[in-house]
Amino acid sequence: MLRATRTLVPSLRSWQHAAYSDAFRQHGALWFSTEASQVVDLANDKEYADALASVRGTGQRAVVDYTAKWCGPCKMIAPIYNKFSQEFKDEIKFYRVDIDEDNIASTVAEAGVASVPMFTFHKDDSDEESRASA
Repeated sequence: MLRATRTLVPSLRSWQHAAYSDAFRQHGALWFSTEASQVVDLANDKEYADALASVRGTGQRAVVDYTAKWCGPCKMIAPIYNKFSQEFKDEIKFYRVDIDEDNIASTVAEAGVASVPMFTFHKDDSDEESRASA
């Protein structure tokens, strides 16, 4: 019995290492991307209004990520959001709003941000938006 345990443990370790290596190869590019992010940070209410106005009538769509510096899930999803901004830069505009900034407080209140991360999706032909939140 002891001999079987000794041979099993090294094989489990190598299996875990192989699984970790495969996962890193598949998803490591998200965390260590060298491409520039296409996400535009919106710092005040006017920038927010101008950004959404620039999408209307152009055939494009926009995604707004409401985030905060202290938010753990926001930090986890940021590399994925940045990667999407690179992949879909010709079809979708990507924006980020820090909910703790004073200059954009009225926009955050109007959007009804109750938790972060929160995403709003905007089409060019409509003032309506879709929401997804944690």
